[in-house]
Amino acid sequence: MIEFSITQLSLNDKQNIVQNNCWSSECPIELSDLRIVVFPHYNFSEEVKRGNIIIHKKLSQNALSIFKELFELKFQINKAVSMDIYNGSDVDSMNDNNSSAFNGRRIMNSNKWIL
Repeated sequence: MIEFSITQLSLNDKQNIVQNNCWSSECPIELSDLRIVVFPHYNFSEEVKRGNIIIHKKLSQNALSIFKELFELKFQINKAVSMDIYNGSDVDSMNDNNSSAFNGRRIMNSNKWIL
C-alpha cells in the first residue's frame, strides 16, 4: 500500500527541479522551504496509484489532509507528478491531465512570479 507522507527534497530532487526549469536562484521561494507530499489516489480506471506534489512546507500538512479525504471518497485523479517531469511546462502538464503544485517561474512578459 502507498503511504501518505511529507518529506524534504533530497539533493537529487533539488537537482531535478533546477535542471528541469521548475526553480531558479531568482525564485523568491527557497528550495529548503519545499516539501514532497506523497499520497495514494484512485485514477480514472479506479486503480490505486502513487501521486506526489511539491509544495511549500507551510501548505504541506493541509495538502496531505485534503489528499487523505479525497482518497477516502475515492475521488479520481488522473495523475499527480511533479513539474520537473514536464520540464516545467504548464501546457504539457495540463495536456497530460496532471495535477501538480509548485512550479517556480515568472509570468510571461512580467517580473511577477507564479509559484
